[in-house]
Amino acid sequence: MGRHRTTEPVRRGVSGRVWIALLALIVVIILVVVWVILGKRIDNQGDAAARECVSGDSTVTIVTDVSLASPLNAIAQSFNQTHPVVRDHCITVSIRPIDPQTALQELASGWDEASMGPFPSAWIPASSVWSSRLTAAAPTVVDGAPESLVTSPVVLAMRGEDAAAAAGRISWADLPALQSDRAALRRVGMTGRSSLGLAMPAGAGTDATVLAAEGIAAGVTGTRAPLTRTDATRATPGVRTVLERAPTVADGTTSSAVLAVGRRAGGEIGAVPVIEQQLFSLTGANTSLDVTEVVPRGATPIADFPVIRLSGSQVTDDKADAIGSFVSFVRTREQMSILTGLGFRGPTPLPAATRAVGFSAISDPMPTPTTEAAVSLSDLVYPH
Repeated sequence: MGRHRTTEPVRRGVSGRVWIALLALIVVIILVVVWVILGKRIDNQGDAAARECVSGDSTVTIVTDVSLASPLNAIAQSFNQTHPVVRDHCITVSIRPIDPQTALQELASGWDEASMGPFPSAWIPASSVWSSRLTAAAPTVVDGAPESLVTSPVVLAMRGEDAAAAAGRISWADLPALQSDRAALRRVGMTGRSSLGLAMPAGAGTDATVLAAEGIAAGVTGTRAPLTRTDATRATPGVRTVLERAPTVADGTTSSAVLAVGRRAGGEIGAVPVIEQQLFSLTGANTSLDVTEVVPRGATPIADFPVIRLSGSQVTDDKADAIGSFVSFVRTREQMSILTGLGFRGPTPLPAATRAVGFSAISDPMPTPTTEAAVSLSDLVYPH
């Protein structure tokens, strides 16, 4: 008899190598899962430790120009609400306004905490005039090169009809002659005055006066590069002419001179240099003031609001790092719009033009003078 071939399938065993591979894969998966869980736990523990601020609280004081104090205080409150932690410290930023001449004196001679409050970690004055003066007076107090936060050009505030005559026809170099020569005034169509009557106040909040002196020096010397000490010396006679023939401002402030011009109550005062943002602030709510900005031809002096980081035993590492974090926060578009909305120039839109301030583009911004030139010219305005 013939044999029949079976039709049942032959069962074969799974290879041992396959089982080993599967087990190895399972072990790897388990290890990865455990690693991820442990990593998250470590991260969460780190976050918890940071939130606990294991090194305690730290208040970081920044002193600023009066014009910046209110908006920066609002921004600081927003920053503090993010609960910033730097080097295991819970950071609180505090903003205080200060007159620059007072700040310079205190920082250069030894900060009196009893009368001035805590030593600041940074100073933001209206212009680099003060960083230059502080660098010259106490170089060890300045930590690194200051960086501009916002800007605002220096302009001349003049009465309406005088501004209409002077616009586009006068330069910074013309100011010494316009201050002392009636014929020079007639040449630019200002026939109703015997002198320009340019006030040069030297009291509180008068950065524009020093910056105008720098603008005159650049115009007189014709330099396009940063002013040097030699340039400042060459320009000193012209700057002195403007200063010595300047009408007196009762309280020595730029604000009072602007209001006197706008109300036609200034007597001899026919014009005054002013930071554009300051003029915008002074005139925004007072449309009755007859005052308009004039941007003289030539390099335009700029108030650059530098962030001056300070050095000293009171400025600990966490405070120094916190200044950087806060400045970065200020530079965000949302926060910067608060500043530009008040008339400071920055990367976000400016307000609409007004009768007094046009916010025109500055085609020829003046470069920051050397430290020696800035100190030399500011000494003419603020003599020792």
